[in-house]
Amino acid sequence: MKKIETINFNYNDLNKDFIFSGYYDDLILQYMKNKHYLYDAENILSIYEWLNKDEISIDIGAHIGTQSIPFSLYSKYVLSFEPQYDIYSLLLQNIKQNKTNNVIAFNCGVGHKKILTIMNKFSDIKSKHVFNYGTFGIGHGKEIIQLIKLDDFYSSKQDIQLIKIDVEGMEKFVIYGAKKLIKKYHPLLIIEDITKEPTDDIYELLNIEKNNKIRKFNIINFLQKNNYKYISILRDNKFYKNYLVTTYYKHNSHLTKTHDKLLNFDKLIFNY
Repeated sequence: MKKIETINFNYNDLNKDFIFSGYYDDLILQYMKNKHYLYDAENILSIYEWLNKDEISIDIGAHIGTQSIPFSLYSKYVLSFEPQYDIYSLLLQNIKQNKTNNVIAFNCGVGHKKILTIMNKFSDIKSKHVFNYGTFGIGHGKEIIQLIKLDDFYSSKQDIQLIKIDVEGMEKFVIYGAKKLIKKYHPLLIIEDITKEPTDDIYELLNIEKNNKIRKFNIINFLQKNNYKYISILRDNKFYKNYLVTTYYKHNSHLTKTHDKLLNFDKLIFNY
């Protein structure tokens, strides 16, 4: 059984005290412990002025709740998806100890359809150093996890204002399975990767044949066709990028204060 560590700090930008528990060697937990700063804080800081406390936010790839819990301050409810049971248990603990009553956590992943697949079990990872437990994707390990299709899962009539997607290469499948909801609600989208194509191994694991239309699905083309015109790079380093994608030009004023520029999708050229 891995050692669990609990940290707490006051986050001045949101005027809020947070408490998080996680594995003692989890890079995300240690980052927050050392910096007294939320991990991926730019996500919430870039959008909270646009969020509506009467609408729903969705956090796909929630890990221990470092995004779900801050999102809850500006949402009616947050639907929080974490597929691995050990991490899901920590997510539940963090929801409780932060006295957050409007985060609803689900022990499943999100994809193109309802299907079982496999992932590593975090508690089985042996590491002598700080480790990023948020970097595992499907296809390796012994833990059987459930994927759901968001279009089929979400039955509420409440407006969706935000979908955050951090799923280690599964972004294409998540968005494909949420096409109807995205077309209907045009939520803000925070996506870690919108350009990387899944490997053939992932397609095979998910039983997707070579002629399946999912293989031809392109995230950028889909978003452009559905009036997503503007994109901002929230984080850009050698490990990953975080993108904020929006339909609304009114968001431009705040984005340009926070970031160098808000790019027009039509003029955006990916060089990596």
